[in-house]
Formats: sequence, structure tokens, C-alpha cells
Amino acid sequence: MTVLVACSTFVVGYSQAKIASAKVKLDLYERRFNVYISALNFCRAFYTKEPEEIKEYMFELVRSCRESKFLFKEEDGIYEILNTIKETGDLFNSYTAYVKSNGILDLNNPYKEALKNAEIFEKNLKDLEEKIKPYIQFKTIQGWTFL
Repeated sequence: MTVLVACSTFVVGYSQAKIASAKVKLDLYERRFNVYISALNFCRAFYTKEPEEIKEYMFELVRSCRESKFLFKEEDGIYEILNTIKETGDLFNSYTAYVKSNGILDLNNPYKEALKNAEIFEKNLKDLEEKIKPYIQFKTIQGWTFL
């Protein structure tokens, strides 16, 4: 009887450990995927040019940029790509504010680089997709098994 209770306890403990491990993997996946989604949302908001939406997603992008330092390997360069997207957005927003306040489009303004940088948003997003792909694909995911 004692052996049966011990075996049952082991099986239950082992099963709970596997479930906890799967939960940690799922949570990590969700956090990594949310980093990608925040960059995607920011780029979408940036193209719609809605100031409130840009502001909301800029905050989300900054948070994701900071989190990326802990969620991804440094050599993958995901933090750098997110930071470039954020800085490009900042520069373009500053230029847009300059144009609104002065009422003129001044191509000699220091913010004119923002116009060039806006063109590379798509490239940065594609680079991010390639770098983040190994972290968010399901090729190696296995279902939970009893033992």
C-alpha cells in the first residue's frame, strides 16, 4: 500500500512539473509574441497618422523595447531593431509637430531625415520578423504527455 501511494505521489508530482514547465514556455512565448505585436501596432498607427493612437502604441513599443533585453539573446539584435523603430517614430513625430506649428514643409529642417527614415519602417519590421521567428514558431512544440 505504501508503495502504491508513493508511486501515485510521484506520478502526480511529475505531471504537475511538466504542466508547470509547459505553462512557463507558453508565458514566455506570449511575451515574445507581444513584443512583435507592439512593433506591428506601432507601425500601423504610424501609417494611419492618428496622434492618440501613435502615442498609445509608442508607450507600448517602449515597454516592449525594454522587455526585449530580457526575452531575447543580445546577439540577435531584436532590441536594436525595436529601438530603431522607436527612434524613427520619435523623429517623424517631431517633424510632424514642427510642420503643424509652423504651417510649412521645410525640407532644410534637421527633421528632414525623418522623411527618409520613414521609408525604412517596412525594412525594420521585416528584419524584426526574421530575427524573432525562431522564438515564436511552433515547429518544436510538443503536446503534453502523461509521462
